[in-house]
Amino acid sequence: VARGQAWGIGIVHLIRMLLVLTLQTVQWGSALPEVPLSQWLMFLTAQMLVTRLPFIPNRDVMLMLLGVSLAPAIAAPRAHVASMFVAAGALSLLAHALVYGVTAAVRERNSEVQAA
Repeated sequence: VARGQAWGIGIVHLIRMLLVLTLQTVQWGSALPEVPLSQWLMFLTAQMLVTRLPFIPNRDVMLMLLGVSLAPAIAAPRAHVASMFVAAGALSLLAHALVYGVTAAVRERNSEVQAA
């Protein structure tokens, strides 16, 4: 990969990561508005660490367990924190399914155009 392409790819991934983390913070902040931003940054740091661990088959469950165990640190009910992480996991899976469906439809359409 050329140096310019590498920088472009890096910038795209940096923007994607910042966008996802910002949206995650907004989602959590809307679920528990009384929790300060510094606490959400702690959760985001934990999320980034957990998602980088190898050989964990379901990181969403591991993240929810970590969030529930950290719930007393933000003075939030464990049930609220657990439901917040379940919703985040469900939205993530829904987004993956949507991207897969759109990609499959575009590929199918391109295959039909090339065959004609």
